[in-house]
Amino acid sequence: MNKILYLIATLVIAGLVTALTADLWRSHDFVRTNGHEGTLLIGQRYNASLWSEPLPLKKIHAYTATLAPNYEVIIKSDQDFVAGQRVKIRHLKLGTQFPTSDNRFLRAISSNIRLRTEADGTPASVDLTAAGAHALDKAMGTNSAAWHDGSVATNPSQIATAFLVGGANDGIPELIWNNNRAGE
Repeated sequence: MNKILYLIATLVIAGLVTALTADLWRSHDFVRTNGHEGTLLIGQRYNASLWSEPLPLKKIHAYTATLAPNYEVIIKSDQDFVAGQRVKIRHLKLGTQFPTSDNRFLRAISSNIRLRTEADGTPASVDLTAAGAHALDKAMGTNSAAWHDGSVATNPSQIATAFLVGGANDGIPELIWNNNRAGE
């Protein structure tokens, strides 16, 4: 009886892994075939980061960037970029129709891009020692208001679209490798 339960559990887990892998492949293929190549020049990073939803749990960082040649954009990604870095991407045009609800993706692409507006504000420079200073202040019983700047690019009126890090000649395995961490 235990062997049958182990077999059933193994088949269920294998089925879930297969479904997630197939969905990951389909979502990256959709962006690869319907996307356009572009180059981002990364600007400053916003201080506040958000957690992705629903799974996998990872930090999503917001950056200012310039989409070559001259479009000011805001990008959100789980990858860490450096100011001044040039990144080749594949992005969807705004208004691109995603698959219908009966054929939608299980795991959404975490990176998105949208045009920058005045409502986004200017990112403050990231102070790498702020977390340590905040922990020390909290341990000593003082309340430092300088820790939480709250500056994050959030403008719900702007529509964002998905992008993947990778060039036009990158295949699906390369796009998956460039846009997902080993733990995923």
